[in-house]
Amino acid sequence: MTQRRIFWNRKTVAVAASLVAGLSLTATGVLVRADRDDRGRDLRDAIDGGRAKNVILFLGDGMGDSEITVARNYQVGANGRLWMDTLPLTGEYTTYALQESNPSLIDYVTDSAASGTGWATGFKTSNGRISSVAGTGAAVTHYSTILELAQRAGFKTGNVSTAEITDATPAVLDSHINDRGCQGPANMATCAPSKKENGGPGSIAEQSVDHHVNVILGGGLARFHS
Repeated sequence: MTQRRIFWNRKTVAVAASLVAGLSLTATGVLVRADRDDRGRDLRDAIDGGRAKNVILFLGDGMGDSEITVARNYQVGANGRLWMDTLPLTGEYTTYALQESNPSLIDYVTDSAASGTGWATGFKTSNGRISSVAGTGAAVTHYSTILELAQRAGFKTGNVSTAEITDATPAVLDSHINDRGCQGPANMATCAPSKKENGGPGSIAEQSVDHHVNVILGGGLARFHS
């Protein structure tokens, strides 16, 4: 399985949870185990009645406990603390992919496309797919993403990456396609039904532009020129 870690502050928890729950959430929707010292009370207090104006999700692609430990040892030493260690609440999750040929079966080795689709949409999919349904072939059936939900709710949105902005992890927010490799109009060999000339939504780059995301920062300019 692939492990990811996410970091948030109190306001982030409130907004992220509110978006997923239709922009309203109370403590009654939070499961807290009172018999364990897991900071459940802090989590409940952060969410209960909470609403925030903004939310920024920082995602370390492929970052699990071992990567964080290496960074800590290198940067500040084993007894030191990274900035992320000072946050009042942290969490982590494990995930898996589905098999494209039979989505009822699990693929235990998850790539960034399937894992990203999971956190961006709340649904599992097969490796290589970008926010689309496993087993639907090149004619994409898509899942709505948290960025799209935010847009519908009237929020300004942004997508910022140190990689190509059309790479799998950032792409899951503002595009839907069957193959993560279809990043620009010149890369559409395996995504023919999605080509604009075939009546589809276009490549990842084209969909990113058409989504009218307010702020887009990242690499991969050539994808938009092709």
